[in-house]
Amino acid sequence: MWSRDALLFAILLALLSVASRLPASGGSQPFLAAAAVIGGLAFAGRTLWAVAEVARPPD
Repeated sequence: MWSRDALLFAILLALLSVASRLPASGGSQPFLAAAAVIGGLAFAGRTLWAVAEVARPPD
């Protein structure tokens, strides 16, 4: 699970890197930046969820 998440995060960072190199008037830059931000938030959410699962006391 973690390796897939790390791969997706790396892809999103690459998209953000590409978006930062596009001209400001480029039509795809806002889309790529938004995709990278949303993906980063999703990755952070999954990480926090996993930490919460581990920290939860046993039933």
